[in-house]
Amino acid sequence: MQEPNFDSALPRIGMVSTHGYVAAEPPLGAADTGGQVVYVLELSKKLAQLGFEVDIWTRRFEEQPEFDIVSDRVRVIRVPCGGKNFVDKEYLVRHLDEWSERALRFIKKHGLKYQFFNSHYWDAGYATQRLSDALDVPHVHTPHSLGLWKKQLMERDFPEDAANFEKEIQLHPTHQRGDAPLPSQRPDHRDHSRPVRHDRERLRRSGRARHDGAAGLRR
Repeated sequence: MQEPNFDSALPRIGMVSTHGYVAAEPPLGAADTGGQVVYVLELSKKLAQLGFEVDIWTRRFEEQPEFDIVSDRVRVIRVPCGGKNFVDKEYLVRHLDEWSERALRFIKKHGLKYQFFNSHYWDAGYATQRLSDALDVPHVHTPHSLGLWKKQLMERDFPEDAANFEKEIQLHPTHQRGDAPLPSQRPDHRDHSRPVRHDRERLRRSGRARHDGAAGLRR
C-alpha cells in the first residue's frame, strides 16, 4: 500500500465525510454512497490542481485499508470507530466522539497543519467541529441537505416514521456555511449559501452507462 505524502510544503486542506464508502474508486450505489462522495472527490481534485494537498478524512470499517491514494496531492485517510461493521449515517453519531479523538491523535502524530477543514453532511460537521476547536483551525461546513426540512416533510407525509428520523445536530456557531441545496430545497433562512456545482458531462456518461448496462449493451 502506497503511503501518503505528509512531508509536502504545500498548504493542506482537510475534507471530512464520515459516512458511506469513501474511496478513490467508490462503490457508487452502495449504502450511503452516492453524489456526496463524488462531490467530495471532485472538489478535492480541483483544490489539488490549485496547489493544495488534500486529505479526505472518513471512517474505516470492514476490511478497508488505512489509506487510498486518489492522486498525487489527494488521499483518503480512514479512522476507525464503532467497530468493524458498516454503520448507517443515522446512527453513526454515537461513535463520532471516538472518531474525532482518533483523528486528532493521528494529526498530532504526523504534525499535520491545515488551512481549514471542510465537513460534509451533519455527521461530519459534528465530528469536524471537535477537530476545529482542538486545533484552532477554521471549519467550513457543507450540509448537502437540511435535516430539519426533511423532518418537516416526514412529519407531513409519514408521521408514523418522523419520530425515528435523523435529528439535526446544532453545530458550533463559529463554523462557516458552505454550499447548500438549491433554493427550491430550502426553507426560508438567512444563511449565505451557494448551489453545488456539478460536472454535467460526467453525469451524462454515468447515466448512459447505467442505461446501457440495464439494456444489456456494451460500448
